[in-house]
Amino acid sequence: MYTLIFSGELITGFARDQVIDNLAALLEQSQQEVGRNLFSGETVVISSHVPEEAAIQWRRDFADAGAVLIMTDTEQGGGSRYQRVITEEPSLGSLAAQVPSARRRTRGYAWMGLLMLGLIALVVMVLSLSRPLWQTAGL
Repeated sequence: MYTLIFSGELITGFARDQVIDNLAALLEQSQQEVGRNLFSGETVVISSHVPEEAAIQWRRDFADAGAVLIMTDTEQGGGSRYQRVITEEPSLGSLAAQVPSARRRTRGYAWMGLLMLGLIALVVMVLSLSRPLWQTAGL
């Protein structure tokens, strides 16, 4: 069994107002209720003693809405002490990955990685041309 906790953390690329709208639709509450209850600055227990399959589905639904839902394993923890906490941002195929800002960030990291790889290759090539690795220092 799991306890589902929401601390107000958003998935990268989602705006707070957008997440409130999405969660209001998901939870069938008004935007004011969601803003007041879930984004009060406090950690909120959404549900407790939830089976694993249902907890995973809740986490996916919150992720699609743009919010990070924390699953805590209550079986081993015994009450308020938890042995295992499951929280992660959704995969590349999720809605969060389709947000333009998240795609730009990912594309920027890829270009930065290629640039660094190119610079390393250039440095290695210049060093090998100026002094081949098999030459020893002059004695």
